[in-house]
Amino acid sequence: MAPTVDQLDVIYCEGWDSTAHAVVGPIPPEVAQDRDGRGNEYAALIFEACVPQVLIEVSWRNHACIIWGFDNLLRRTKKRDLRLVDNGRLILVEEILWEYSNDRQGEFAPEISKRVSQPRTGNPENGILVITERTRTLMQAYAESLKFSQPAFGDWGKLLFTETSTMNVEGREAVEGNTDQDFRAMLAGLDNDRWEPKPLLPNKWATARLVQQYPTPSGIAVAPYVRPLWQPPHPMEPDPQNLTFSPTVRPVSFQGQRALIESHIVGSLQLPTGHLVVCDPDDYFLAERGSFTVAVPPGKYRFFVNVTRSTEPVGMSPRVSAGGLIITDEQIAWWELALLDGEDLRILRDGEAYCFGVDSGTACFMDAAAVRTVATTYASSENPLEEQEIGAVRIGYIGDSLSAADLIAFDSGWGDGRYPVWVGRAANRTVACLVADMLLDVT
Repeated sequence: MAPTVDQLDVIYCEGWDSTAHAVVGPIPPEVAQDRDGRGNEYAALIFEACVPQVLIEVSWRNHACIIWGFDNLLRRTKKRDLRLVDNGRLILVEEILWEYSNDRQGEFAPEISKRVSQPRTGNPENGILVITERTRTLMQAYAESLKFSQPAFGDWGKLLFTETSTMNVEGREAVEGNTDQDFRAMLAGLDNDRWEPKPLLPNKWATARLVQQYPTPSGIAVAPYVRPLWQPPHPMEPDPQNLTFSPTVRPVSFQGQRALIESHIVGSLQLPTGHLVVCDPDDYFLAERGSFTVAVPPGKYRFFVNVTRSTEPVGMSPRVSAGGLIITDEQIAWWELALLDGEDLRILRDGEAYCFGVDSGTACFMDAAAVRTVATTYASSENPLEEQEIGAVRIGYIGDSLSAADLIAFDSGWGDGRYPVWVGRAANRTVACLVADMLLDVT
């Protein structure tokens, strides 16, 4: 049983040097508090008897609060990724547990077993997907166990334990909270399939005073601040070279081969409502697919594909690297991710984007008004689309009009997978284009 402790120390700093096992760039509490109020980055290290227990990395302007737990060899062994959403509420978007099998293994060594837990679709109500090297298991979770209140500066006890605690921050009144430990214990006995976040500190420590320390006490290693040791989560970014329509051929490199990107106008798509749906046209659940939250004026819009082809004597076959709608000819000032209702940029993890799924090797664009008709047509016809001169493109004239297509489909990059859609905006914030990115890594 973990011993009860009376005091935990907190040191504010730029970060933690996991190689030197040292606090990097200690800063006074008032400087950290000012950064907290401005939303700027800082870190907090919590010690017990000069031994690091928890590292907290905070960047409120990036909606991020990342918490790490240590083992007795000062290897990070737990990660809790929390994101600030509306009304001062933090939600858990990922928990990672590293399972070191012996004391010789270095931190995050490739052979370390890892257990990753993530809410499905970013929503705890849809269950937790637990991923290990061997299995992918869907578990249910109590929604309240994945939600936290944004702590006032220094009130870290709210984030470190599995129950609401009464940790007292020195110089503040203790915040009393209602605990339901007995109720949770009863539920645990009834249902062992429920998922809960792993504690970062023993719950017996929850009543300890949290004492801010500056300067850093002797017995704790300190390293100078040279460069950032961490950064907030960085979701996927688009590659404009791959997405932009251009009348000129662009030389690129793809998988070490010389290649070219060529843009082709392949037709026009009619959008009677201006609400766009991008999906796999042969999707069993097509009739239920929703449109993006960004809409464009109803009308007919040119559709283009970017095709990447190798110039090597023996190279890859041509592949569609992007396909999309040209709404205006204005220059694109920036790109943003197209979202469906309920999707939230603030909870994306590193390198992550919301994507549509492809299982038939084909992606397509259509207006929301055409979805049910297209779904019915696909259910009754194996090939309702007309091949175009660019062999990767098929067009569907499913309604009465032949002047513009109801659906335009194209081969999806490498085939089945998941692909993001980007909105290109002009300097005046109007939508200039919407483009599906086939994620070919060209440079």
